[in-house]
Parts: sequence; C-alpha cells; structure tokens
Amino acid sequence: MVKIKIKRLQRIIKMLGPKKCPEWLKHAYKKAVGFACEDCKETFTEKELEIHRIIQGYKGGTYRPGNCKVLCKKCHKMYAEEW
Repeated sequence: MVKIKIKRLQRIIKMLGPKKCPEWLKHAYKKAVGFACEDCKETFTEKELEIHRIIQGYKGGTYRPGNCKVLCKKCHKMYAEEW
C-alpha cells in the first residue's frame, strides 16, 4: 500500500513539474535566445530576463523547451496581468 502511494505521488510531482526553474536551465534558455526578450526583441543582461511558462504550473506546465519563453521584466509583467 505504501509503495502505491509513493508511485502515485511521484506521478503527481512529475505532472506538476518543478516549482522553480533550476538556475542552470534559466541560463541555458537565456543564452539560447542571445539574452534578448522574445516579445520586444531587446537585449538585456541575464539578471533582467525572466523565464515564463506558457502553460502555467498549476495547469500542468513544466520548464521543458517549447513551454518556456525568455522575457524582460516589463513583458513578463504583461503576461502576469492577463491571468
């Protein structure tokens, strides 16, 4: 019975994805787009850019490629206001 609960919990964690994007992955995404915002196309320093999940974590979105966008703080704030 305990084994079943652990497997079920592991599936739930996998489905939800990590709560926070690992630093090495953030850096890789930012480097891949040339440290530019994917919406406004302006170049920024690494600290001025943020990772946005297109499908949010509470809806099952993860930090996998294809579900992430690199955005400046201004553009990211516009996405945050939408939901």
